Amino acid sequence: MGITQAELAKGLVIRPRVAIFMGPLGSWQIELTVEEKVLAVETQRGHPKTWRVLDDAIAFACEHCKDAEEIRIRFKDREFVAGNIR
Repeated sequence: MGITQAELAKGLVIRPRVAIFMGPLGSWQIELTVEEKVLAVETQRGHPKTWRVLDDAIAFACEHCKDAEEIRIRFKDREFVAGNIR
């Protein structure tokens, strides 16, 4: 199950926990966790939205998830967490 950029712009997700991670094809992907549901950020056609550059994925998360509870970046065996984003 996923959510599109347009749906995010409508404010359908409140206080998500954002996870940015390296997907199986070597590009960055974003998942949102809301009330124990995990939503992948998808394109209009239902494919996972991907970013080649981590900075672009972070910028997308900051722009579209301004009320995020936290933003977590996972890379290999490391996790970086920014909490109380506002």
